[in-house]
Amino acid sequence: MSSMSRSIATSRGRTIPTVNDLLLLLIVVLVIVLILRGPKTLPQIGRMFGQGVREAREEINKVRADDAPGDGADPTADDTVKPA
Repeated sequence: MSSMSRSIATSRGRTIPTVNDLLLLLIVVLVIVLILRGPKTLPQIGRMFGQGVREAREEINKVRADDAPGDGADPTADDTVKPA
């Protein structure tokens, strides 16, 4: 019988952590933050994290909207200046 590996091996010999490993790490980090900061500041930390994620999503959506070809610009147009 072979034992199951907790991580996925790549072709370069590195390992990629599985979802279970990441969840365990997240729980450990949250417990450490709870111990260091106390239970009263945990909602504030969550709000700040949520606001950061929201702002990041808005910026990503703005960049995607700017890159969308439907804005009237011809993506195949050659904007280079040709010598006369």
